[in-house]
Amino acid sequence: MDIWITGGAWITPNGYGSMGEGKVPVLGSGFPVMPPDSDLFPHPHPRYGRFDMYTKLGCSAVALAMKNAGYKEGAGDEPVGMVVSTIYEVMETDIAYYQTTL
Repeated sequence: MDIWITGGAWITPNGYGSMGEGKVPVLGSGFPVMPPDSDLFPHPHPRYGRFDMYTKLGCSAVALAMKNAGYKEGAGDEPVGMVVSTIYEVMETDIAYYQTTL
């Protein structure tokens, strides 16, 4: 099996970026600095504004990594594997949901 890392990105409370930009991720505490969707998508995603924070974070990180890897929307199918990690989990979404049940 051959593995190639062709793109990578991060979103932290201290900013966001991609591999090869000469920046390094700086971890910290607090809410992540979310990139504007114009940095992520060639045209607005129809439901991006309705995503909860956890979903926006995951979608944004994947979009940055794929952009960094050179994937273009509509360029055809290619096999892609991803490793995604976050410290936020779904706690915020769960709390918001349970607030509606009280």
